[in-house]
Amino acid sequence: MLNRNNIEHEIDKILETVHVLDYDIELVLSVKGQTGSFAVSVSINDRPVYNECPQDGDIPVTTSVNVPAGGEIKLAAITETHRHGQHAVVAGLKINRVDLIKHNLWIMDGQRFTHRDGKIEERCNGLYHNGTWSLTMPSPLFPWIKQERDKRSKVSYPDHLDFGINGDEYYRLLDQMFR
Repeated sequence: MLNRNNIEHEIDKILETVHVLDYDIELVLSVKGQTGSFAVSVSINDRPVYNECPQDGDIPVTTSVNVPAGGEIKLAAITETHRHGQHAVVAGLKINRVDLIKHNLWIMDGQRFTHRDGKIEERCNGLYHNGTWSLTMPSPLFPWIKQERDKRSKVSYPDHLDFGINGDEYYRLLDQMFR
């Protein structure tokens, strides 16, 4: 029986074995300073999914993609008609309805902007100049997110809380106590 003490453990066990390879991607661009000349192209895994001169405001770009295990999910936004004061910022990113910005903001550290002259800006969240914004993530995505989240976790328990058990043994004990 699942209870609040072991539900997270059970979900983690399921996620370790599930390899979701079909992704519904929702990217939101927040456009400002548009004068009709700022064209934006968005591609996912080198497949164009948006190519327009957007109006000011939030522009949703959605698509579905299948990425085999060992592959990559590559998001890119390109402009060559940028003028000073115009920009398109990545304001939202959801994959299979999981809000990566809200719940896994560290993923956005992988953003880069490559200027037309080859200069690269790390952790740049959008198109402020002519060039390419990009973000690349591995597939399967969700086991990678869990592994990286665990690596980045700063949670540590003091020695006086160490009961000498861990992993499955700990969850078996919880099951015995709370079932």
